[in-house]
Amino acid sequence: MIPSILLALAGVSFAALEPRQVMHQARNQPSFISSRDLSEAESEPCKFISQAYEEAKPEPGKPVILAIPPSVGIACLKSVPLDKKRDLELLDYLEPLIGFQSTLEILADPPKEYLFPGVDVLGGFDTIRSKLENNKYKTQYEVMTDLRSIFAAANDGHFDYPPALLNAFYYVRRGIEFESVSVNGIRLPYIFHAIDISRGNQGLLDYNPSAVKSIDGTPIEEWLEEDAAFGTANSQDPDAQYNNLFSSIPRGAVGSSSSTLITQFEIPDTYTVEFHNGSKLEVVNQLVVPATVDFSGIESGEDFHQYIEITPANTTTEEPSVNERRSTPETDDLPGYPKPLVKQSSNAVSAYLLNGDDYKDTAVLSILSFLPIGIDISNPPADFSMTKFILEGEAVILQLIKAAKAAGRDKLIIDMSANGGGSVILAHSIYRLLFPDGEFTGWDRYRANPALEAAVEVDYDGLVKSLITQSEHYPVAPGNKYLETGKDFYGPYTVKGQNVTAAFQTDKSVPWDESVPAYINGFDPERKPMVAEAPWKPENIIIVTDGICASACGILTGLLTRNHGIRTLALGGRPLNQAMQAMGGVKGTLLNFNADITSAIASVRDNAKTDKETAATLSDASSSFPSSQNPPLLPLPAGGLGKVNSLNGYTQDDLEGYPVHFRYEAANCRLFYTQRMLASPIESWRRARGVAWNNEPCVRGSTTNADGTIGDKALKYDSRVRSRASGIKGPGQLKK
Repeated sequence: MIPSILLALAGVSFAALEPRQVMHQARNQPSFISSRDLSEAESEPCKFISQAYEEAKPEPGKPVILAIPPSVGIACLKSVPLDKKRDLELLDYLEPLIGFQSTLEILADPPKEYLFPGVDVLGGFDTIRSKLENNKYKTQYEVMTDLRSIFAAANDGHFDYPPALLNAFYYVRRGIEFESVSVNGIRLPYIFHAIDISRGNQGLLDYNPSAVKSIDGTPIEEWLEEDAAFGTANSQDPDAQYNNLFSSIPRGAVGSSSSTLITQFEIPDTYTVEFHNGSKLEVVNQLVVPATVDFSGIESGEDFHQYIEITPANTTTEEPSVNERRSTPETDDLPGYPKPLVKQSSNAVSAYLLNGDDYKDTAVLSILSFLPIGIDISNPPADFSMTKFILEGEAVILQLIKAAKAAGRDKLIIDMSANGGGSVILAHSIYRLLFPDGEFTGWDRYRANPALEAAVEVDYDGLVKSLITQSEHYPVAPGNKYLETGKDFYGPYTVKGQNVTAAFQTDKSVPWDESVPAYINGFDPERKPMVAEAPWKPENIIIVTDGICASACGILTGLLTRNHGIRTLALGGRPLNQAMQAMGGVKGTLLNFNADITSAIASVRDNAKTDKETAATLSDASSSFPSSQNPPLLPLPAGGLGKVNSLNGYTQDDLEGYPVHFRYEAANCRLFYTQRMLASPIESWRRARGVAWNNEPCVRGSTTNADGTIGDKALKYDSRVRSRASGIKGPGQLKK
């Protein structure tokens, strides 16, 4: 099991790369053009792809782009025969795990502030089961497409299951790469081709670029918002989804590309991009096979089913050699960023002092991630230590505080653009370094479910160690009371129509790593605090995000904004004169991979007492326990066993309300990206300073102040900010 300090993340690279991370690896690779006639694909499309893949001779560990139309890929997937027996067994396998998804009942009946229609996940599973039992499906592709649609409709970066059928290859659309650019950051942006923006930033333009008008006749803004909704483990905010479509310096720094470049959803073989000046661009789409897939030796759809879905023989998960794993990589700088005052060796946290007379009072803290960048945490270098990573992050903050104080830098910009989350401990630590007396006002609850109930009943102490706190220490309830019995912890308690556990936190008074021992600032009983007084006043701090801020990023931002009134600035998003959320990613507080849950429950079962009462409890709940066997149909990559958001987050002032994931929280101000802001994060920081402390205006309609400047309060929910996309259609999905 991955330790708890890693479990609040979304869009962060593990062994199972997201499509846009695959494209980040492959974007500069040439396409392989097969010598075979495309007409050969008509009879056996999977064989045609396999032969082209073999001809390409892909390098180990690298994806390969094949100049094959998406229609051939789709035909290959549709040729895979239905496996009704294993499909039904897969539903049986997944349902106990899905029971740990914390938002099920609320997703099926979301509050009005939730910006998407919602989805009845369990009802969707029932629909698929019924269609299978009544022979309504003809191909495996139909089943897996329906299954994927349920997860995708949840718009939850912690909730996903990657069917092998839909992840053996993706669809590439080179030429569909854009940037959203405003003249001054205030006026509504236009969409330009990314090449035009890149050339302009390099001073290489010898023509007047035109904005994009449409794709295949659909107005470009409408096309983009619709395309943004087609993603798995997506953001819960339409503006955050929209920003995911575009590349940026922060997103490039964390290893992610524009999501328009690659998709696992059906697309046409070509697009026609029309510009406002009347010119047109024809984009020819292709296939990309990820580095984790060996597509050789496949002769038919049946072979695809056998080699990709059933046995893991054709997946490549090469172990690095001892030499390759000798040390954690270090880099001198971050591409596109200025030279830092100080940074982590893994580039996640860095600090800057802005130059120029107008900015000599300002410091910048950039937090790109709460995990090390460029390291696969599921298979890290031999010398990697998460504790060292967190302590190094603390050291960066401490050095910034010292340097800022010496230089009279009494204003702080916290930039968390592109931050998909990571270590909750690091988020909590940064919070207490900025506000040493800050209270931890966030509380968590599990969704009550039969497997959790039985595990609590037979071995509560064991479950505390293996899942709930992953330590020897009991969870702490409001009022600083330990939840020492399973009955007190589990309840169940009914909150907003959902049966949940007691609200709890981990015990902050104990070390988060007892081997050091390492404490969060202010809790070490043997030492003085690392920081005794808040180094910056709340009114002298502003948080900048691109809305993608998720998980641990949302935890830190939530503590700062809700407890201390720190103002937020959201960048980009849809071309609307409306507010935008700073925390547009998942706000759930615990990501569990399916394997984590299976391991924790299995540990409880294995170590439970052998008395009759315990045996009866385990027997009665046996069908609710996750299976410890391999799934009947594999996900892809083979280690990517899916994930759930196990914990809902609540605030102390609303413990009986909806989880914060369903709460609309507008930023205090919004700006659109200018060309200068896309060229350098320094320009975004300068604009943030101007908005925060120099009365520079925000986007019209995005702030509470009548003069358009940033307000101390944020706007309330407005129905005009809801998603306008028709979205993914499938079982269980609610009407708009």
